Amino acid sequence: MKIAFSCFSTGSSTGCGKSLHVDSRCCIGRLPYPTLRRLCEEIPPCWSRSSAPRGSLKNREYVQSPAHVVRSRTIRWTAANAVNVPVFLSIMTQVPFIQQSLGSNKKLCIVCAAEFTMNARVFEQCGITTTSNLTICGMRGCSEFDRMLEGQDPINPRKLRDEVLTICTKATRQDDAIAAFLLQCSDLPPFGPDIQSATGLPVFDMTLLIRWLQSASDYLPYSGICRRRPLPSIKS
Repeated sequence: MKIAFSCFSTGSSTGCGKSLHVDSRCCIGRLPYPTLRRLCEEIPPCWSRSSAPRGSLKNREYVQSPAHVVRSRTIRWTAANAVNVPVFLSIMTQVPFIQQSLGSNKKLCIVCAAEFTMNARVFEQCGITTTSNLTICGMRGCSEFDRMLEGQDPINPRKLRDEVLTICTKATRQDDAIAAFLLQCSDLPPFGPDIQSATGLPVFDMTLLIRWLQSASDYLPYSGICRRRPLPSIKS
């Protein structure tokens, strides 16, 4: 079994820039099972404009190039109907699940590349109906993070880690209602342990979502109270 990844490339310095940076590839490459990566081609400029035409492409084209119909409300159903495995098109699909685990006076802090990317359209597509208990923190403006988005080498991972920790610890100091973090930016999972160590809070990211899905697709049998892989059959 393989876990597949479809990644968008906007080629824009105003948004999240290139997709799947070094840290993202590192996260995916270290998963304990085979992975398949696919990079979708350049997203048309109209993708980020409110005036973009709706329904100009047939749904079937999404399967071939998801980027071209990313604005469609039925995008996740189109993809799910095209394959026979569960489909999650965004890390943000975890938000409603996490929200249900938090108390009514607690908040989830979403750490993303740029705050403006977390908008009503994203919330709608990911089934997020409540935003009052969400805190959005963007990494844009942090020098090392910006260098990474712009494709500049080399990147100083220690400096980048310090920037991430500064953003997260500042958020918890400013709002003690924050009870968990979601790393929406796919370049941040390598710093998850550091965030948890610095704040003492649960950290969710794309790798946890992937592991959850993989476990459901490769369910291990139980022996007593311990899960284990079945012994290979011996052919006579």
